[in-house]
Amino acid sequence: MYKLIICTSLLLFTNNVYADMHTAKQLFDENDCTKCHNVEKFKYRKDKVNNFEKLNTMVDACANGTNTGWFEEEVQDVSSYLNHKYYHFKVKADK
Repeated sequence: MYKLIICTSLLLFTNNVYADMHTAKQLFDENDCTKCHNVEKFKYRKDKVNNFEKLNTMVDACANGTNTGWFEEEVQDVSSYLNHKYYHFKVKADK
């Protein structure tokens, strides 16, 4: 019984993470972020963005500067997507 609960929980968690990453990628693509940003440079720009908090601040600034209309959660999702795909910063757990 416990194995079923654990497996179900993991499956639901995995689907939610995938859905957030998928949604974040859609937001990134739909707002044509590559119009201003060459994604290849993300791998090498750790001198400007060297932790997740700075990454989130930069994504928020871009979102506000281009009037994307993103909510705070969407900025967080796109930041997480970029971190997962390019930066690989450790993210502090919520307190």
